[in-house]
Amino acid sequence: KGSEEAGIEVRPAVPEDHFRPFGAPEGEYDDPEPGEIVYVSGHEVRTRRWAWRQSEQGKMTEKTTAVFYPIDGFRDVNVEEIKKAMKEKTMIDEIRERNGNLEISVNRTDNVKAEL
Repeated sequence: KGSEEAGIEVRPAVPEDHFRPFGAPEGEYDDPEPGEIVYVSGHEVRTRRWAWRQSEQGKMTEKTTAVFYPIDGFRDVNVEEIKKAMKEKTMIDEIRERNGNLEISVNRTDNVKAEL
């Protein structure tokens, strides 16, 4: 099961991973094929297909206490845009309004998991 303690990581899906689409009732899943690249917390898939398909568990609500903003890019292609996006005032302000804490994690092939 996903949780703040489990953190979030980008990795190929495994058979134990489950994805619950927006609006789907509890227990209704559209699981990824093994090997699909997913954002997961434990075995709860939070986003699929490079973050354009969001999950029911991954949406923000009035009870949300931790926010994860994935900013995808490639070092040799758009590193300056990535750095700029990480400093966007609106993103930082939204996080601080929710709980006052802000952590930024840059993940690479040698650092694949962000502890939330």
